[in-house]
Amino acid sequence: MTPENFSDQPFILDWAKVRPDVTDALLSGKARIFNGVARDVGDGHKILQHLPFRQIDASNFDGANHLSETAARLSNLPGGEAVAAIQGALAISTAVTVGAVVLCTAYLANKLNALEAKIDCIQAELQSQNLLYYAARASAYFGAVEAAREIVARRQLVEENPDLVAQAISRLAGQRHETLAFLNHLFRSVPRLTPESQALALDFFHASLDFFPKAVFVESQAAYKLDRFHLGDHIRQSSLLAYEECVGSYRIWANSELKKVISGAPQSAGRLLQERMEDARRIIGSPDNRVLLEHSV
Repeated sequence: MTPENFSDQPFILDWAKVRPDVTDALLSGKARIFNGVARDVGDGHKILQHLPFRQIDASNFDGANHLSETAARLSNLPGGEAVAAIQGALAISTAVTVGAVVLCTAYLANKLNALEAKIDCIQAELQSQNLLYYAARASAYFGAVEAAREIVARRQLVEENPDLVAQAISRLAGQRHETLAFLNHLFRSVPRLTPESQALALDFFHASLDFFPKAVFVESQAAYKLDRFHLGDHIRQSSLLAYEECVGSYRIWANSELKKVISGAPQSAGRLLQERMEDARRIIGSPDNRVLLEHSV
């Protein structure tokens, strides 16, 4: 069974049924997964194997248990080779599983509803900060991503509407850059907002930063669905660099604000950051977000 045959249920890669030579190629980087197919990246993306998948119930899925099973299957490899293989397999398995949830379920729609509720609350304050335009563009980007997801999640829709998929890719590129520019400005503007809006802005920033890699995943998958492998790779790789730059800048800013609290500065966003430290660390250190930006599936 392959991903193209699924409708609303996510799936996981069944490593036990992947040919050994294909497993070796995937773990060494000589092969990559595109649309559920292992392809030789050094030989014009030649098909090596239509990979086997198993459907899962997203509501009952135990990701940790699945990943431990994957590690157990590969643990008989010798020495350091086993460690490297297990790490590679876990990364690929995580990307496939999380990507399936993003593409095949209402995950993004639920995230989008939460984002829209937050942005509605801060728009009045942002208007005085000259960020309202970018806030609206960010909201439009996230909505456009969900619209694109609805098309690319089903093979029949992609085959029937390749023109719509191509248009979505073109439109999303510009909106993605505007959204990331907005996020880079937003956290720096927090100290200039009212205390109530500071909290809302930080919550929106965290939620948007967490949504961004999933949005890029949908965008790159749209390119892969049209067999535009180099374009999909470019979207992922350039977005990964921009995402890391944004996260790095935010980490520097956050540390600076936290130091102000320690020094006793009365006006600082650091106190709000302290209250949201667990949320910030979870998002910044999210392995799911990284694998979605690093792998195709």
